[in-house]
Amino acid sequence: MVLISLNQNCTKDLSLLTFIKTFKKFRFVELDHQKIDDYLFEGGNLTDLLDLLEMYNTKPLGIFGLKDITLCSEREFKTKALRTFEKMMDYCYRVHCNYIMMTPSKMAIDDLKAIPKWRRINKTIERLKFIIKHAYDQDIAIGLEFSSDSGSSIEQLEELIEIFRQLEDKENFSCIIDAFHLKKADINISDLNNELVERIGLIQLSDTKEIRQNFKGGEKELKRAIPTETGCSFELISFFQRIFYKKPFSLEFPINLEITRLKDLSKNIFSVFKKARTF
Repeated sequence: MVLISLNQNCTKDLSLLTFIKTFKKFRFVELDHQKIDDYLFEGGNLTDLLDLLEMYNTKPLGIFGLKDITLCSEREFKTKALRTFEKMMDYCYRVHCNYIMMTPSKMAIDDLKAIPKWRRINKTIERLKFIIKHAYDQDIAIGLEFSSDSGSSIEQLEELIEIFRQLEDKENFSCIIDAFHLKKADINISDLNNELVERIGLIQLSDTKEIRQNFKGGEKELKRAIPTETGCSFELISFFQRIFYKKPFSLEFPINLEITRLKDLSKNIFSVFKKARTF
C-alpha cells in the first residue's frame, strides 16, 4: 500500500480550515506554520483544530516553514528564527505531530559566493546541532529539504551528503527529497548514495516540464507539473519501493492551479496511483 500526503504549499490562497475540509480525503497532510498563525490570529484554537483533524481522520505528517535559519546572523537566529522554531514545536505537540520541515538559508548569489564552502557547511552544521538537540528533547524530528533554488546555501548534493555524514549520530534528523529539485539540479536517483538514502524522512513527488518564457523561442524554464503528468514521479516511487521505503509520499502540485482543478485531481489521484504498473 502506498501512503500519500498533500503539502499545503500548493494551496496558498486557502485558509487552514478550508484546506483540511476540502482535502479531507487525504490521510496525511503537511501544514504551513504561517497558516496556523493566521488561524490562531483570527480566533481559532489548537484544541478545535485537533478535533477537526481527528474527525476527518487526517494526520499532520509534518509542519513546514522553518527557513533562513542555517546562515542568518546570530541576532536574527536568537530573536526570530528560534522563536519560530519553538512555536512550531508547540504546534507539533498540540496537533499530535512530531516532524518539523526546514529548508536551507537563501542568500543573494554574490553574498553566497563570498562565503567559503567550508564555512557555510560548518555554520550550517553548528546551527543544525542546536536545533536537532532541542527537538530531540521534545521527541520531535527535523527534516532538512534539499533545495536547488538559486541562492540556496546547500545547492550541491555533495554538500548535503557531507552534512549528513557529520550528523550521522543524530537519529531524529532526516533528509527531505523533492523530485522537482533533483531534476532542476540534474541529479539522477542513482546519485543518491546509501548513506543519504538511509536518512530520507520524506519524498516529495512533483513531475517537471520545460516551458518557454515567451512564444518566440525564448529560453526554457523548468516548472513543476502535476504528479503523474510526465512520469517523473513514478520513476522515483519505483526506485524507493525497491529499497523498501514505507513512509508516505508527499504530493507537491504547481501552486498556480485553480482550486477546482486541484479538487478534481485530489479525487482521482489515488486511483491513478493504484492503476500504475509501478505498484
